[in-house]
Amino acid sequence: MTPSNDRNFSPGNETYGIITLKPRSWGGERPCYFTIQNLELRGARPGATCYDVNGTARTWGFSSGIWLQPSTDIVIRNNVLDDNGMGLFTNSQEGGDLFGCERISVLYNRASGNGEVGDDHQHNVYLQAYDVLVEGNYFGPLRTGSSGSAYKSRSGKEVIRGNWIEGRNNVLDIVQADGYYDGMVIKTDYGTSWVYSNVLLSFDSYRIIHFGGDNQGEQGYDWPVQECPANYRMKLFFWNNTVFSKATTGGQQYLFKLSFVEQVCEAWNNIFYQPGSRQLHW
Repeated sequence: MTPSNDRNFSPGNETYGIITLKPRSWGGERPCYFTIQNLELRGARPGATCYDVNGTARTWGFSSGIWLQPSTDIVIRNNVLDDNGMGLFTNSQEGGDLFGCERISVLYNRASGNGEVGDDHQHNVYLQAYDVLVEGNYFGPLRTGSSGSAYKSRSGKEVIRGNWIEGRNNVLDIVQADGYYDGMVIKTDYGTSWVYSNVLLSFDSYRIIHFGGDNQGEQGYDWPVQECPANYRMKLFFWNNTVFSKATTGGQQYLFKLSFVEQVCEAWNNIFYQPGSRQLHW
């Protein structure tokens, strides 16, 4: 079969991910009702060689095993995602619903060994989506030397339950969506996350659970109180989790690092355990 414009091949698409879903045009009708399951997707890492539809050798850049541009009603189930820049990436931007991902389910996958050495922008899983369910997954250690997060999210109305997640930087990095006044940030329950019945393993993480926002600033340690940006996440419900911190270095470590004093975390019926003498801060 000869590639054609109808199949929407272009040089900019083929090095996003091994599997990529995207609209024909930015802001156009979004792909919907896809299930991606029972696959092993590996090797989409920066600098590695791949081949386009014409058989021409290309090089992976900022890439992922699965890459979703704005899409809706997608199920990603029972896949193995390893040795990529990112195992899974979903992309949402400001501009309205057509520029975002919605109703994304990530179920019973294994993601480990992803990331890029010396880079904190590539993660095992990086979700930007509204109405997210992350359930029953194993997210293991990143590539040795990578400083990304085990699970990074710029999502809204997010449920994280029944997972096993290990990390050396942030184990859970749950921060604000891209966009200020439109898109998912104006939707019901955008700023609320529900995290329960997970096992979280930290290996010298500075922040085990980071919640609120990041690239628009965070509350300083020297006060006075700063104003929280309006698009930051605001409320975290955290219960029935087991958190184990294996600290081999000294210095401060945060169990919960909330970006501003306005963020609220309600935590109950959890187990927190850290052997040794390293301080664990709330």
